[in-house]
Amino acid sequence: MCSTEDFIFTKEQSVILDFFKELSLDNTLKNKNALELGGYYGRDAIALDWFNNITIIDYDKNSVKFFDYLKKEKKPRHNIELKIFDFTSENDMKKNIGEKKYDIIYSYNVLHLLTKNTLKGFLKYINTYLTDTGCMLHVFISDKDGREYNCKNEIIYKLKKQELIKVFTEANFQIKKIEYRDVYETHGGTHLHIMYFIYVERK
Repeated sequence: MCSTEDFIFTKEQSVILDFFKELSLDNTLKNKNALELGGYYGRDAIALDWFNNITIIDYDKNSVKFFDYLKKEKKPRHNIELKIFDFTSENDMKKNIGEKKYDIIYSYNVLHLLTKNTLKGFLKYINTYLTDTGCMLHVFISDKDGREYNCKNEIIYKLKKQELIKVFTEANFQIKKIEYRDVYETHGGTHLHIMYFIYVERK
């Protein structure tokens, strides 16, 4: 059973909301449709309440606990749908999403779990699920002060900034903003997180 702590709204989520607002995405995407990759407990889906509909994809079946929590807390005021499957599979995306289009595709601390080749393949077909004016925002987190993403697991790829830009550009995305932000997270004890934002639009 989930505890309230599993759904805690951390300082990182606050910084993400600031980023959305600085780009005026809370206005331009108001009442639009969003797709969140790896939403799990849905903390971001609750916070991003200016969207009309949010579809969350996660392969972890424990994500269904999130809906028990929502029902109990009577949150949020917009529509949230959870789908359990692997979004890195193009066939599974077609089977579960069909031809639906989204105004924004978003992820928080998820895409770094993909290998470089899986990321490349994923970016090429995820483009088809965006509207003509659609955009994507992905956030990576590092516990190390290196100003490039450092993964703890050696199996996970390490991409420098220019390499990451190249991967998105080759997948027909235009880089609109890419930056680091330092956040001293207090959840679990005060510690530094480097938040790496990459915001792109369709070319």
